[in-house]
Amino acid sequence: SWQGMSSVCSSLGGRTYGQGNAFCAVSSDYTQLSSKLPGDTNWRGMGSVCSDLNGISFGEGGIFCAVTSDYVQLSSKLPGDSSWQGMRSLCSELGGVSFGEGDIFCAVQSATPSPA
Repeated sequence: SWQGMSSVCSSLGGRTYGQGNAFCAVSSDYTQLSSKLPGDTNWRGMGSVCSDLNGISFGEGGIFCAVTSDYVQLSSKLPGDSSWQGMRSLCSELGGVSFGEGDIFCAVQSATPSPA
Protein backbone atom coordinates (compact mmCIF):
# COMPACT_ATOMS: atom_id res chain seq x y z
CA SER A 1 0.00 0.00 0.00
CA TRP A 2 1.13 3.61 -0.52
CA GLN A 3 0.17 7.12 0.48
CA GLY A 4 -0.01 10.26 -1.65
CA MET A 5 2.79 12.80 -1.21
CA SER A 6 0.82 16.08 -1.31
CA SER A 7 1.29 17.16 2.31
CA VAL A 8 4.93 16.09 2.70
CA CYS A 9 5.88 17.42 -0.70
CA SER A 10 4.37 20.79 0.11
CA SER A 11 6.38 20.89 3.38
CA LEU A 12 9.56 20.31 1.36
CA GLY A 13 8.71 22.96 -1.22
CA GLY A 14 8.42 20.31 -3.93
CA ARG A 15 5.95 19.38 -6.64
CA THR A 16 3.86 16.20 -6.74
CA TYR A 17 3.28 14.17 -9.87
CA GLY A 18 1.94 10.80 -10.99
CA GLN A 19 -1.37 9.09 -10.32
CA GLY A 20 -2.67 9.99 -6.88
CA ASN A 21 0.32 12.31 -6.31
CA ALA A 22 2.46 9.23 -5.66
CA PHE A 23 5.76 11.04 -6.31
CA CYS A 24 7.44 14.27 -5.28
CA ALA A 25 10.19 16.23 -7.02
CA VAL A 26 12.23 18.44 -4.68
CA SER A 27 15.41 20.46 -5.00
CA SER A 28 18.75 18.72 -4.57
CA ASP A 29 18.80 20.09 -1.01
CA TYR A 30 17.08 16.87 0.13
CA THR A 31 17.77 13.16 0.07
CA GLN A 32 15.55 10.20 0.96
CA LEU A 33 16.40 7.62 3.63
CA SER A 34 14.56 4.30 3.90
CA SER A 35 14.18 1.88 6.81
CA LYS A 36 13.33 -1.13 4.62
CA LEU A 37 15.11 -3.11 1.91
CA PRO A 38 13.24 -4.80 -0.96
CA GLY A 39 11.93 -8.17 0.21
CA ASP A 40 12.24 -7.42 3.93
CA THR A 41 9.24 -8.60 5.92
CA ASN A 42 10.28 -7.00 9.22
CA TRP A 43 11.02 -3.30 9.42
CA ARG A 44 10.59 -0.26 11.66
CA GLY A 45 9.26 3.18 10.86
CA MET A 46 11.63 6.15 11.00
CA GLY A 47 9.54 8.57 13.09
CA SER A 48 11.87 9.26 16.03
CA VAL A 49 15.12 8.83 14.06
CA CYS A 50 13.80 11.13 11.38
CA SER A 51 12.98 13.75 14.03
CA ASP A 52 16.50 13.41 15.46
CA LEU A 53 17.86 14.15 11.97
CA ASN A 54 15.53 17.16 11.60
CA GLY A 55 13.81 15.39 8.74
CA ILE A 56 10.23 14.71 7.69
CA SER A 57 9.00 11.11 7.84
CA PHE A 58 6.51 9.86 5.29
CA GLY A 59 5.11 6.75 3.64
CA GLU A 60 3.22 3.81 5.09
CA GLY A 61 4.27 3.48 8.73
CA GLY A 62 6.90 6.22 8.37
CA ILE A 63 9.15 4.00 6.24
CA PHE A 64 10.90 6.99 4.60
CA CYS A 65 12.55 10.19 5.79
CA ALA A 66 13.45 13.31 3.82
CA VAL A 67 16.60 14.92 5.23
CA THR A 68 19.06 17.53 4.05
CA SER A 69 21.30 16.27 1.27
CA ASP A 70 24.44 16.25 3.42
CA TYR A 71 23.31 12.88 4.89
CA VAL A 72 24.40 9.56 3.42
CA GLN A 73 22.73 6.22 4.16
CA LEU A 74 24.96 3.21 4.84
CA SER A 75 23.72 -0.38 5.13
CA SER A 76 25.14 -3.59 6.58
CA LYS A 77 22.61 -5.78 4.76
CA LEU A 78 21.81 -6.44 1.11
CA PRO A 79 18.37 -7.49 -0.16
CA GLY A 80 17.99 -11.25 0.34
CA ASP A 81 20.73 -11.62 2.96
CA SER A 82 19.82 -14.19 5.60
CA SER A 83 22.44 -13.01 8.10
CA TRP A 84 24.03 -9.66 8.85
CA GLN A 85 25.39 -7.52 11.67
CA GLY A 86 23.87 -4.36 13.06
CA MET A 87 25.67 -1.03 12.63
CA ARG A 88 25.02 0.62 16.01
CA SER A 89 28.65 0.63 17.24
CA LEU A 90 30.26 1.55 13.90
CA CYS A 91 27.61 4.15 13.19
CA SER A 92 28.27 5.74 16.57
CA GLU A 93 32.01 5.82 15.81
CA LEU A 94 31.22 7.64 12.56
CA GLY A 95 29.06 10.17 14.42
CA GLY A 96 25.90 8.90 12.76
CA VAL A 97 22.50 7.59 13.84
CA SER A 98 21.68 3.90 13.42
CA PHE A 99 18.15 2.81 12.51
CA GLY A 100 16.05 0.07 10.99
CA GLU A 101 15.25 -3.45 12.20
CA GLY A 102 18.41 -4.72 13.90
CA ASP A 103 20.14 -1.33 13.27
CA ILE A 104 21.09 -2.37 9.74
CA PHE A 105 21.27 1.25 8.55
CA CYS A 106 23.29 4.30 9.49
CA ALA A 107 22.64 7.93 8.54
CA VAL A 108 25.85 9.93 8.67
CA GLN A 109 26.60 13.46 7.56
CA SER A 110 29.14 13.61 4.76
CA ALA A 111 32.31 15.51 5.52
CA THR A 112 32.68 18.94 4.01
CA PRO A 113 36.06 19.23 2.30
CA SER A 114 38.36 21.90 3.73
CA PRO A 115 39.19 24.78 1.45
CA ALA A 116 42.52 24.41 -0.30
